[in-house]
Amino acid sequence: MKNRSLLRWRFPSSQATEGDIAAVEAQFGVTLPADLRECVLKHNGARPEPNVFDLPDGNSSVFESLLSFCSQDENSVVRWVEDQRTSLPHNTVPFALDPFGNLICLQYGSRNALVRVVFWDHEVAGTSPDEAIVELSDSFDEFLALLYESTD
Repeated sequence: MKNRSLLRWRFPSSQATEGDIAAVEAQFGVTLPADLRECVLKHNGARPEPNVFDLPDGNSSVFESLLSFCSQDENSVVRWVEDQRTSLPHNTVPFALDPFGNLICLQYGSRNALVRVVFWDHEVAGTSPDEAIVELSDSFDEFLALLYESTD
């Protein structure tokens, strides 16, 4: 996937507002990158097509859907962080999930500067927290460019 405009987004949840995004940013003390902010405002909770991406170990995963930035929605960012607070690194903010409960996240560094997009494996986190995070890309747009159609 080389062009973000070629992505199709299906089945959005509640319409997110700037206020919803600001509330998530305030709760985590971060600023979302403009490319993700724009996507959430248009496609909150939606599923992208294509949606497959490769992991560094040679396996692949599926970008099931964006998490909702509306706190009342079942698959909201806030609810996922509350559910995973003991194992999700403190500098990591999820924005999407795969079909197996793993999260695609923004990882922030010092002074809450965005460092990268990462994949968090909940099963690995239970036994080896340091190995649960793998880098996917340097930005949200770069991550979207990695998506491709499944050949299965």
